[in-house]
Amino acid sequence: MNIMITGIGSMVGTHMTDYLYECGGRPVGLYFNSTAPLFDVDRNCLGVIHRLAVQSYPAALWLCPADTLDINLVGTVNVCEVCQ
Repeated sequence: MNIMITGIGSMVGTHMTDYLYECGGRPVGLYFNSTAPLFDVDRNCLGVIHRLAVQSYPAALWLCPADTLDINLVGTVNVCEVCQ
């Protein structure tokens, strides 16, 4: 099964990728400055999407809370809309 992981370059994303490969999955991923924009991925071939691409740096949360909400909440909505 093809599995998309947004934030595949993160610590959790790399471990998830290793696990999915071991289980026979075929993960594809997006990461910061990805060479494959979300709209270029063949959505018909995806079975599951794991959204790990979020703002998780605590200092950024406190310095720019609106940006953090935009990245985390609106980013999730954008992924869901592309998948419709």
